[in-house]
Amino acid sequence: MAEGQTELEERIIVKDQHTKEIDLVNRDPKRINEDVVKVDFEDVIAEPVGTYSFDGVWKTSYTTFTVSKYWCYRLLSAILGIPLAVVWGFLFALISF
Repeated sequence: MAEGQTELEERIIVKDQHTKEIDLVNRDPKRINEDVVKVDFEDVIAEPVGTYSFDGVWKTSYTTFTVSKYWCYRLLSAILGIPLAVVWGFLFALISF
């Protein structure tokens, strides 16, 4: 009984080495991109003091910037993410071989 349980535990350990649970909430647990991906609306578009546009224009600009940044990232990551992951996986396998 103990041998069967040990063999089962070894299979589970081997499986866990090859498959990893992905945290979909915290996608940068090691904080690699902490300094890189901090682009806000105020960093790109600003108005000098004394020459402000209408509030509606400013709000529309903010909404347009935020939504287009979000969807451009999602679209590009969907189109290029999977093919680049395959290429990089092949390249790293080739280098490690």
